[in-house]
Amino acid sequence: ALAPVLGPDTQTLMLATTLAASLGFMLPAGTPPNALAYASGYLTVAKMARVGLVVDIGGAVLVAVVCLWLL
Repeated sequence: ALAPVLGPDTQTLMLATTLAASLGFMLPAGTPPNALAYASGYLTVAKMARVGLVVDIGGAVLVAVVCLWLL
């Protein structure tokens, strides 16, 4: 609702929101594949959080770069 007033392209803001919402790699409940991997018993929550945090940070940087490039 604020995007047209603030000035940036609404499609770029929607893209950023959509991509950021899909960055749920940190915990077992983040995505169904995470829950399946955790249920196998080979992974701990701490290991998933450690690796998932790196992936989430990388994804956030990538989303920011792509959206700034589109503006």
